[in-house]
Amino acid sequence: MANYWAVDTEIDGLTDVLYRLRTMDKKIYDAMVDEIKEAGQDTESDARAAIPTGNALRNWGGWTSATIARKERGGIVRVSQRSELRPIPFDSGAAKAGIKTNVGRKFRKGRLLSTAVTVQQMNAGGAIWELAGSDLSTEWGATGGSARFRQNLNRKYTDSIWPRSLKPAWGRNKDAAVARIDDIVAKYASEASSD
Repeated sequence: MANYWAVDTEIDGLTDVLYRLRTMDKKIYDAMVDEIKEAGQDTESDARAAIPTGNALRNWGGWTSATIARKERGGIVRVSQRSELRPIPFDSGAAKAGIKTNVGRKFRKGRLLSTAVTVQQMNAGGAIWELAGSDLSTEWGATGGSARFRQNLNRKYTDSIWPRSLKPAWGRNKDAAVARIDDIVAKYASEASSD
C-alpha cells in the first residue's frame, strides 16, 4: 500500500544502533523496533482524535469524474478521459484506522543507510481530507465540482495547517517522542557496542 501522507523524525545514532543490533541479535533488534514504534503512539492517538466523525462533508460520497486534468512540462494542462472511475469516499473509521506508526528503514546492499520514525495516513479518503485545499495557489485542474469540494472543505475545516490532523499532532508530541527514542537508543547502545 502506498504511503499517502506522513510526518517523520530522524534521530542521530538510531541508524547505527539498529544496524549493529540487526547483524548481532535479531530478537533484540525486533524488540528495539517495537519500542520505537510505541514512541509514535501519542502522535497517532492525537491525529485520530482530530479526524471528524461521520462524513467529513455532507455530499462526499461515491461520486466520480469522467475526466482528469494533469499539468505537464511547460505548464500545459491536459484534460483527458479517465480509463477507470475510482470513487474515494471518506469513512471516518477507515481514516482513523489508516493512521499508523512505522519505523522506515532504507537499505543498500544489506547495509542500513537511514531510519525514520513515521506516523502516516494510509487511507486514501483520509489523505484527501488531510491535504485537500492545502495548495491555495493551484487553479489548474480544480474546476467545477473539485473546486467547490476544496472550498467547502477549507470552509468547514478552517485550519491553515496541513496535513489537518497529523501536523498539529506531530507538533504537540514530537519532543516527547524524540526524548523517548533517545532513551531507547541509549538503552540498546550498550547491546550494540562491538568489543
